[in-house]
Amino acid sequence: MPRSPTLTLPRDLTIARVPPSPLKGGGRSHRPQSTKGPPTMLAARIICALSALVCLLVGVWSLLDPGGVAGMVGYVFAGPVGQIEFVTIYGGFYTGLGFFLALAAIRSDWLVAGLAMSTLSAGGAFVARLAGMLAVGAAPGLTLNLLISEAIWAGASALGWYLAARRG
Repeated sequence: MPRSPTLTLPRDLTIARVPPSPLKGGGRSHRPQSTKGPPTMLAARIICALSALVCLLVGVWSLLDPGGVAGMVGYVFAGPVGQIEFVTIYGGFYTGLGFFLALAAIRSDWLVAGLAMSTLSAGGAFVARLAGMLAVGAAPGLTLNLLISEAIWAGASALGWYLAARRG
């Protein structure tokens, strides 16, 4: 049987010409063939979906009860501008990020980008919180718990990013 020509693209993405299938009436399949099994992709999707859930919960909770969430983390609104800013970032941004991550968990072509965003966002929050704790003094309780949760979130997202990126 003659060998099919192969075109190699950047980042080791290989597209091979698929010979006609006798089972499909001679038609060709244009779907890229994954070299990794479904459990790898399922794990990456679950991690992305959990990240989406965290963002949606924080976002919606912040939209519905901005004073309660702000008080829990030590914010005091000096006026309406401060509350609007809090609702914009904690409510709006987190909700939007949650929807993006939910779509990324569903769409294969968005999964790597979604997990990269989750990794870098949670990692950035971890680094900023740690720097703040070192500059101001370590705050026990909620601040330490949030730091630990951000480390776990960034680590899990990085694992998902790795699994999703190596699938193809």
